[in-house]
Amino acid sequence: MATMPNIRISGPLAPYIGGVWSHLLAQGYTPLTGRNMLRLVSHLSRWLVDTTVRLSDLTREHVEVFFGERRRVGYKSYLTPRSLGSILEYLEAKGVVSLPEAEVRHSAVDDLLDEYEQFLVKERGLKASTARGYYRSCAQKFLSHRFDSNSLELSCLSASDITGFILHESKTSSVGTTKLMVTVVRSLLRFLHVRGDLQNDLVDAVPAVAGWRQAGVPKFVSPRELQQLLNSCDRRTHVGRRSFAIMLLLARLGLRSCEVAALELDDIDWRAGELILHGKGQTVARLPLPSDVGQAIAGYLQRGRPSSRSTSRSLFLTSRAPYRCLTGNRVTASVAEASARAGLRRISGHRLRHTAATQMLRHGASLSDIALVLRHRSVDTTSLYAKVDYSTLRELAQPWPGGGA
Repeated sequence: MATMPNIRISGPLAPYIGGVWSHLLAQGYTPLTGRNMLRLVSHLSRWLVDTTVRLSDLTREHVEVFFGERRRVGYKSYLTPRSLGSILEYLEAKGVVSLPEAEVRHSAVDDLLDEYEQFLVKERGLKASTARGYYRSCAQKFLSHRFDSNSLELSCLSASDITGFILHESKTSSVGTTKLMVTVVRSLLRFLHVRGDLQNDLVDAVPAVAGWRQAGVPKFVSPRELQQLLNSCDRRTHVGRRSFAIMLLLARLGLRSCEVAALELDDIDWRAGELILHGKGQTVARLPLPSDVGQAIAGYLQRGRPSSRSTSRSLFLTSRAPYRCLTGNRVTASVAEASARAGLRRISGHRLRHTAATQMLRHGASLSDIALVLRHRSVDTTSLYAKVDYSTLRELAQPWPGGGA
């Protein structure tokens, strides 16, 4: 461990300076950055003395005032409360300070959505991320369309309100998005009826969306575009090696972005050449690890992952301290950034999953084999990819009557 720099510090934070230093290094900060952050701690400690604010009484409002003072006297760096994030995290863990989040006034809609979200998780068995990311956001959109934030007269909700909202959404959203909205509205109405807010069950008032299963063709990228994406990753840099490995996992194995983000070091069986996946519904699967994907991961682990400055077991870490595991959204963003660098239209991580499936099909894999790799519960889901095998489909096409084009 790097030797702690000699920083002059007085005031209530002086006894904790050694622990803060060790915490910063464990979080992956370089000694230089750690030294600068200790100077920030020294300034905060002096400020507490000057303002007679006791350390145990420190609040987020005090922190805002402190940084306002730093900006006023002309400091050029560490000018926002975010700069103290890791330091306050350590002090809170030690019980030195207690900084609860600022109290947010909840509206009637917020209270109802909180209860609905808990119902989905506890009674319906949804993942917390799904309940909040999809169901709650769609339900909030529906309620905000009909009510303001303080007036929530659910008994006044009518069938015309429901159909009007769905028709409004269908004009600006895709078929898939509108179908999701219909599902959420039906779920919310059932919840409100069981809760006793609605005298009549209005589920039947939700109109169906005209959209047929497997009516579309899966969107994928061509081999040339995929190569452009991979070439856009500068493998001389840490971030470039990470992006290259992520792109191959998505495009060669058809992983979901959340599955890539959830990978840990122990999920790679190097001797067996396998990858252990923790997928949807707490399922666990083992996939063969192709040599090119394994080499890309090894390259990142050897010359990209900040392993010497992080104790995290996650495979992919953020590129800057404090080092934490990537989120699924960050994985998706990596693909979008690569498509921008390559001069291509915006490409999502899920499109690379489609690409993996179509490439397997074109190389002779059966739909059942593809279903196993993609971890589909039903081959019916995988049958969508049969549409991209154009050469076979041409053989099945019947000639137009009369010989016309």
